[in-house]
Amino acid sequence: MNDEKIDEVLLKAYRFAYSLSNNKEDAEDLLHDACVRILGKNLPLNVWYFIPVIRNLFIDKKRKIKRFFDFHKSLNSYSSVYLIANPEPVLEIALEKLKPEERELLYLFIVEEYTAQELSELLKKPRGTILSTVHRAKQKLKILMEEKSISNE
Repeated sequence: MNDEKIDEVLLKAYRFAYSLSNNKEDAEDLLHDACVRILGKNLPLNVWYFIPVIRNLFIDKKRKIKRFFDFHKSLNSYSSVYLIANPEPVLEIALEKLKPEERELLYLFIVEEYTAQELSELLKKPRGTILSTVHRAKQKLKILMEEKSISNE
């Protein structure tokens, strides 16, 4: 694998980690830990390996924090990489109100442009479930953004 390809894979993996953590340092930690796991198993550096590993590391980290502090739902507030390109507060607030699974699917479907079939295989969920979750998340996001826009006027 050439350096350009590795850089591209690592950049995509970093953006995904950032979409989950909404924090530069946490995203770097997730990417580092994912690299250690993937390379430790002699797997190739491939986005298809990074996404589930990063996702599982993020979930594990949140579970540990939740058990320790018992914050319940307040710990599931991570935003999407959309904020990098569009740091609009209305969007940030609306994204935070979505479920983590909805933010994850929106990121992978819209930003990374994975197909429903690819996401089905990657996340081991039925294609129909992927499509309906993405559709409902888009509808929720639209409603939340309209509510915030109206309240800010």
